[in-house]
Amino acid sequence: MPRRLLLVLFSCAMLSAKAQTYYFPKTLYADSVVLQQQLPALAAKVAASMEAKGNVGNLRNLARLHLLAGNDAKFKFWLDSFVVVNVGPVKENPDINMESRLFATVRKTAKPGSKVFQEEYRAKLKSYFPTMPMYSQQNAQFLGERNVKDFADKYQDQLVKSRGSDSLSQEQATAFCLAYINYQVYGIAIPIFKQYVDQLTAAKYLVNDSILITTPDGGKISLTVVRNKQVKGPLPVILKNTIYAGDNIILAKIAVDYGYVGVIANTRGKGLSPDSLDPYEFDAKDGYAVIDWISKQPWCNGKVGMYGGSYLGFTQWAAVKKMHPALKTIVPAVAVGAGIDFPLANGVFMSYMLPWIHYVNNNKYTDGAAFGDAKKWANLQDKWYQLGLPFNRLDSLEGKTQPLFQRWLQHPDYDDYWKSMTPQGEEFGKIKIPVFSITGYFDDDQLGALYYWKQLQAWNKNHKSYLLIGPWDHAGAQGFPQSELSGYKTDPVSNLKIEPIIFEWFNHTLKGAALPKILKGKINYQVMGANEWRTAASLESMYSDSLVFYPGAAISKGSYALTNKPLANSSIHQSVDFAYRGDKLHENEEGLNAIIDTVLRPDPNKLVLISEPIAKVVTISGPIRADVLARINKKDMDLVLELYEQFADGRVMFLGKNIHRASYAHGPSKRVMLTPGNWEKISLTENFQATKRLSPGSRIIIRLGINKTPDWQINYGTGRDVSTESILDAREPLEIDWSGETRFVVRVLR
Repeated sequence: MPRRLLLVLFSCAMLSAKAQTYYFPKTLYADSVVLQQQLPALAAKVAASMEAKGNVGNLRNLARLHLLAGNDAKFKFWLDSFVVVNVGPVKENPDINMESRLFATVRKTAKPGSKVFQEEYRAKLKSYFPTMPMYSQQNAQFLGERNVKDFADKYQDQLVKSRGSDSLSQEQATAFCLAYINYQVYGIAIPIFKQYVDQLTAAKYLVNDSILITTPDGGKISLTVVRNKQVKGPLPVILKNTIYAGDNIILAKIAVDYGYVGVIANTRGKGLSPDSLDPYEFDAKDGYAVIDWISKQPWCNGKVGMYGGSYLGFTQWAAVKKMHPALKTIVPAVAVGAGIDFPLANGVFMSYMLPWIHYVNNNKYTDGAAFGDAKKWANLQDKWYQLGLPFNRLDSLEGKTQPLFQRWLQHPDYDDYWKSMTPQGEEFGKIKIPVFSITGYFDDDQLGALYYWKQLQAWNKNHKSYLLIGPWDHAGAQGFPQSELSGYKTDPVSNLKIEPIIFEWFNHTLKGAALPKILKGKINYQVMGANEWRTAASLESMYSDSLVFYPGAAISKGSYALTNKPLANSSIHQSVDFAYRGDKLHENEEGLNAIIDTVLRPDPNKLVLISEPIAKVVTISGPIRADVLARINKKDMDLVLELYEQFADGRVMFLGKNIHRASYAHGPSKRVMLTPGNWEKISLTENFQATKRLSPGSRIIIRLGINKTPDWQINYGTGRDVSTESILDAREPLEIDWSGETRFVVRVLR
């Protein structure tokens, strides 16, 4: 799960519901049958209130309220709306909430919970499932892996929270009704789905999920192998190497469905491996050992391909650090750049690393409950921020010291620790296999994905590789694009089914089939706002010109004009008081994750720089660059750079950002301090990028400022290890003079 999603979860938790209460006498709770008979009426009232106020919120939740209320027509309308808005046409996505659709259909003729209901539900599933597209069948199988107890516990939790009063708030009533209908639907669906999927698996697949291989250095790797029962000869093998142990069989079956042998390897220390977990550290040499083992099996024809996203994208780049001859292609999506964009970005460690460590390290599989407790993590980060503790105390503040957290903090430089994990320099030149890389404009790991691509482009001039980038977030670029993403309605041409494209690529590289049609050039990128795909030979050829801006005259407090020429002898002074902790940390939670928002949410630690309205259509394409000229009273600072389009009606669209430690401006491997009182040039080059056609009347907004949030380390500017600095080092505010000669370069495509 990416950083952005964790923030979204907390944002949702922080938003207060509209002031509305419902009479629901506590005497009802004495009889569970009577209570459950009253919940449909409550759900109908809650749904009607949401619709009347135009506060429909989560469309799927509204659909479920109508499902509980027994209003099948409105249930279908709102669920269809949810699918269209978030995924695409309903007919192309029949797996989305099919368990709820089956529930509504069967309920017309049978009572939920009865034996007849279960039999009819099972029969409907058996007849409906084979009619779906293959990718929908694959996605639907994950439902059987869920736990009924989780839904039962959530219902009981809401029951306890609600029973002490004669009235429920809108928020309480919504949560209570949803917990009940979810328990009803999934309590029936999960065991039936699991039984049906198990029957399919037994009929079609040969499964071995208990393989444990030993690497040359004695490490143990847990493997799952799935093959088609009907195929006797050897086949190419598709490998996923993942730290997220758990859904191994289903993931391996996907490859089998496309005509391959499927293998899932779990990172050393996960699954059946008795070893300790050391994320990132052994994946390079363990990847080689796994591929070597696969290549020697009778069911392998000597060809192995790899795919997967996020950490799984990283493991593919790790695997090509030392090339195995059997590895013929990799398809890294949203690949984490170890030491590049996680657990730190441009030298700045992120608070998100701690919940992620718990997610993967609490047990041999994953701890979704601990990781998903967004309120806990936000409260922890807020507490750390308010106390002003050193960043290296964040883990102990949560309960106990985390060795992995502390180990990572010992490597703020991009040093040999990080370099040992992935190819470096000439090792990229030795990658002779074709690579198909995928990322998104709103992907948290775009920097990592493009770092590898840039290295491949620099060291391997004749590479036979392709890049696909579109308006997707971390999940979307892994195969689940949304038609509406955080307020932005994506262009129809961007709504691809990525998994089938990946297997078209495997058919091309491993079986000699044609290249996927979407890959018309080395780089294939979607132009937001133009509903078109374009191609480029390199990242640099994604743009043909630049708009150059400088800070201009003040417009209002904290806001300045962007001008085409620098103002002679001008500067903007800013003071950031790190000792002040009266910030309203969640005042702008609603807009925190919005791609399109009604306004630009204020941040007192950032300057707002606004251009004149654009006279002609122009397309922003490529990363923004800033050559900052600044003078400060300390030895270091962490800068934040953001890019937006402001529409003529005042709404804003987020187009890119990043955080930068000034002392790493000359390179990530060595920190070079600033000299207090001296003018320093700090070039911010490693930024997120997007391609977006801007309309006449829009303005370009650039925000430049200083990081001071609980989401990242706080750099107090002493020049010491930032993880050891604290609020005790904040006696003097950071005083900055931003020179009028600071230059912003916005790349455009004409």
